[in-house]
Amino acid sequence: LPIFFAGMWWFGIQDTAQGYFVGTNKPKLSLFIALLRKVIVLIPLAIILPKFIGVDGVYLAEPIADYISVSTSAFILFKHLKLMGKENN
Repeated sequence: LPIFFAGMWWFGIQDTAQGYFVGTNKPKLSLFIALLRKVIVLIPLAIILPKFIGVDGVYLAEPIADYISVSTSAFILFKHLKLMGKENN
């Protein structure tokens, strides 16, 4: 259980990015971020990792997917904020 929930503490960054893009009328980015964690990253990892690691691969897939999706979401969010800052100047 601790391995499974290892990535949950930083999930707020992804949730914030998703809410930000909904609020700024960018639904495609918001949908991409929403699908990134569970559909695009977690499902393939949950299928592939057990072949190499065994049952623990299923448990490790969750924190790995969290890390990848949060990193990607943060990158997209900060890049968008930087572009908006340049537009306002």
